[in-house]
Amino acid sequence: MYFQRVIPSILFPIITIILICELGKATKIVEDVRKTSSSSKTTAKWNKLVIHMTITFIIIEFPIGICKLITATRDTYEEAVIYESLTKILNMIYVPMSATHCIICYKMSSQYRDTVLKIVGNKKSNVHPTVSMITSNS
Repeated sequence: MYFQRVIPSILFPIITIILICELGKATKIVEDVRKTSSSSKTTAKWNKLVIHMTITFIIIEFPIGICKLITATRDTYEEAVIYESLTKILNMIYVPMSATHCIICYKMSSQYRDTVLKIVGNKKSNVHPTVSMITSNS
């Protein structure tokens, strides 16, 4: 329970590195198939997005986890009050930072943008409904 914010801060960068490596492999395969360099620009864009999300997550999440861990190891409330206050301040920063992540994704990813617009109802899907009428001569 005390490590609930520290463990993700450690695992998230590791998983991010794996994701970036896999994106690079996928780009190489696509380039070999297409023989163009447009996919490398897309991968660079995704890499920037992934790196930005990872860095902002670690910057805010790791200190919160450390403060919670220190708070849990203190014997009295007086010893933990500074760390509790710092945790509250960091959580106030965490909320708007997390809220900006969806805006960043919306700006950088056309697929994300299309999905959001479909959910909100501002964009029609590519599937056009058809109406068929069957008449019978009786």
